[in-house]
Amino acid sequence: MDNLTFEQLPQAIVALTNEVAMLRETILKNNKPTQTKVLIEIDDACRVVHKAKSTVYRLVRERKIPCYKVGNKLYFYECELLDWVTKNRREICAISMDEIAKSLSQNIKHKAYRKF
Repeated sequence: MDNLTFEQLPQAIVALTNEVAMLRETILKNNKPTQTKVLIEIDDACRVVHKAKSTVYRLVRERKIPCYKVGNKLYFYECELLDWVTKNRREICAISMDEIAKSLSQNIKHKAYRKF
């Protein structure tokens, strides 16, 4: 690969792309953060998911959020809450300003001007 010709350039790019992909995969495998299971209570859970206490209680009641109940106390694992937040992420579609203006202009209904 020391003396590349113009004809060999596409093959060299493919080889380099494959090597970069393998390196990225190896790095991601080796640098996965180890999540220790930290048991937290309702106040800390609210801070982790950035929701009000009443909202967290509602999510628990609807069985939408991972939790553990011992007696009258609710407990959460921080790593499970972070995974829950990640799994329930919504995709945001980007709309250009032209598309927004077009959709707004289509919904405008002009009323006839009446002179009294």
